Amino acid sequence: MSKGKPDTVTRLLRQASVVLALVLALIPALTQAVVRDYYFRTLDSRQGLLQNTVTALFQDREGFVWVATQGALHRFDGYSFVTLETLVGQENVLPSFAQALAEDGQGVLYVGTLRDGLFAVDAERRRVTPIALTPAQGSPAAGQIDALLYQPGVGLWVARTDGIGLVPEDAGQYRRILAFEPVPITVATTGITRTVNAMALDGEGQVWIAAGHGIYRIAADQGRAERYSVEGARALLLDGAGTLWIGSPSGLRRKPAGSDLAEVVWPHSPRPADGSCCEVIALAQSADGTLWLSVNGGNLWHMDPDTRDAVPIPVNPWVQGMLTEVGLPRLMIDRSDLLWVGSHVRGVVTTPAAGTAFRAVFDMDPARDPLTGNVVRSLIEGDDGSLWLGTQGGLRRYEPLRDAFESFDAAFVPLTGAQPSGDYVLSRVDPAFDPLAGDRRWAGEAPVCFSDGLCWTAASWDEASGALTLEWRVEGDLQLPEMPLISNPPPPGVYAGLRLAVFAQLLDADGGFLAGDDGLWVDAQTLRAGDVFAQRHYLSAPGAAIVSFGLYDPMTGERLLTDDGRDHIDLELGIKN
Repeated sequence: MSKGKPDTVTRLLRQASVVLALVLALIPALTQAVVRDYYFRTLDSRQGLLQNTVTALFQDREGFVWVATQGALHRFDGYSFVTLETLVGQENVLPSFAQALAEDGQGVLYVGTLRDGLFAVDAERRRVTPIALTPAQGSPAAGQIDALLYQPGVGLWVARTDGIGLVPEDAGQYRRILAFEPVPITVATTGITRTVNAMALDGEGQVWIAAGHGIYRIAADQGRAERYSVEGARALLLDGAGTLWIGSPSGLRRKPAGSDLAEVVWPHSPRPADGSCCEVIALAQSADGTLWLSVNGGNLWHMDPDTRDAVPIPVNPWVQGMLTEVGLPRLMIDRSDLLWVGSHVRGVVTTPAAGTAFRAVFDMDPARDPLTGNVVRSLIEGDDGSLWLGTQGGLRRYEPLRDAFESFDAAFVPLTGAQPSGDYVLSRVDPAFDPLAGDRRWAGEAPVCFSDGLCWTAASWDEASGALTLEWRVEGDLQLPEMPLISNPPPPGVYAGLRLAVFAQLLDADGGFLAGDDGLWVDAQTLRAGDVFAQRHYLSAPGAAIVSFGLYDPMTGERLLTDDGRDHIDLELGIKN
């Protein structure tokens, strides 16, 4: 057993260069990392939310965010929730729960309820007053208010099960502007269903209505109301350029200002294998123009409206700060560019729309302990940009380009007699560990040496994972080209890395290039005569018949020659394709 106190770590590392080279030979399969680019803060009963099924989100002119749930209407002040009943000092001010919110120019908050009609909360938030509406014609849900929209200078638009009406701003009586055709409701119908899902006001003063049975629009003068599309919609959003974005069962549609056509812009192509595609049920837009969209039964996505590239936000209930639900029904961006997400069962989560300052990655492989494996005690960056992590659960390597972790736990065994005592314990590599497992193996042949003194000794190929493992041995002193003196950081376009790398390629039967992977994942300057290391290249291409590899100088691109004059080594895979 070799032991030392923390102040001797540097000495031990220097003495263990050969051991570290052997460690690099022990390369298991990659495990995809769990990546967190957005940290979601959960707001629930701990902040005073009485119930966790969110039905509406709204920010008033004072900056307060109102969260309606199936339990109560709450106001959030940045620290905690206060119910409407507490604000006005009266119980049961809303007979049924709120599911639509709007505010007029005087600061009056309008609340549409599930069964009991429309209510107004005064600007001081001290009094709640019901607003009388004419009965909904032929509807069993006469008091159901599905959506609200305030139009300055015009009044409050009210979406009901039988159509769309207007309460004029001059305190006039409610009048219906658009009547829906009767929608049959069978006795088997259960649950809470909205007829109208959203309303939006465009730059021409037209009101757009997204309903389950179609998309409608009302002219600016209210003289004409018509059905725009027979396809229903779940969400509407008007951006600063006047473009109307429509969340529909077929995906995300875009209707530019001045055009009457709404084209599908996402997804780019049908994804029949993806069960989470593609009904967009909620929309929001952050300050930089990024669109946020929630998919029914699927992920929350953010999309660049110019390139139409969309990225899903991963769901992982086991990692703090990540989303825990799919099919999130409510989205809102507040005036500080904070994204608010209302869920079905977990209340509200928020995150800065710009993302977090630091990206977090986690090794959540179920074959390893995710708790100790993510407690990092030390780290160092490899020449290829990968990160070597000394964790409480063992040695890991993280590859940023692949977002993947590798574990080296099985390759290490404590030296005889080693007892954990809080000191540093030097382990050795298990001699029974075989880094060259695979479908094909080339070993036992005479080594092929290159002009710099580095010799290839063995290789293996695993077809399933596309892993090519090459074993190398240093014969004599390694001959590396001299590096010119270069400033740090180097000038643009000037190469400043080591002048030795391995190239590995897959070729077809005719020698045509299919795929390649280059690099040297050991510090060549630490290698000494007798050192043995292996490194793994991940290559995948249909029709591969030959593996070709060798050494080259990355500064010049010149290949190194073997002792018999070749600039590469070819191995036939012998795999039928």
